[in-house]
Parts: sequence; C-alpha cells; structure tokens
Amino acid sequence: MELNQYPSAIATAAQTVNNLDFDIARARRQIAKFENRADVEVAANQDLKNDAARKAERFQILENNADYQKLLDDLAELTHQKATAMAELEKVRNGFSAAKIEARAAIAQQIAALECAEFIGL
Repeated sequence: MELNQYPSAIATAAQTVNNLDFDIARARRQIAKFENRADVEVAANQDLKNDAARKAERFQILENNADYQKLLDDLAELTHQKATAMAELEKVRNGFSAAKIEARAAIAQQIAALECAEFIGL
C-alpha cells in the first residue's frame, strides 16, 4: 500500500468499528427492553414470595424468549466482529507507522548520499 493510501484505509477501518459500536449499542438497548419487560412481569406476579423465586421466574421468562436469545447471540457475534475490526484497524495504523519510518529512512539515506557526494566533490 502506498503511503498516501493509508489515511483512507484507516478511516474505512475506523468507520467499520464505529458501525459495529452502533450495532452493539442497539442490541444492548433491545436486550435491556426484554429484561425490563421480564422484570415488570415478575413484579406483577403476586405468587412469587421470595427473591429466589422471582429470579428463577425472570430467568425462565428470558430463557424461553426466542427473540431475546437471538439478540444475545447477535450481541456475541457483533462483539467478535468488533474485536476483529479493531485488530484490522491497528494493523492498518501500524502499517502506516512502518511506512512513514521507511519513507523517513529513505529520505535520510538520500540526504546522506548527497552530503557524501558533496564531500568528495562529485
């Protein structure tokens, strides 16, 4: 990759991470809605006499909700995708840093060659 292509590649990789962050936040909000609905349902059930019974009922409600379970799976997948995207972003950033160092070394080498040529009178 050419040095001038890195900023665009970094921006693209960063946008991918940002999009995944947005999707993760949306999934978490949806999960929270399901959990809040389960809490309301448990609170409305007068037959549940103690905290352990309420927790067990909440767990059962959420465990039996296919949409909630799918959201949990989706969140896990999005989290994995984000980790992969973050690794790619760091790879591109590190590539840019390495390319800058190589460019600086090449410039320094050219300057040294010019100074050497001037020194010997070429």
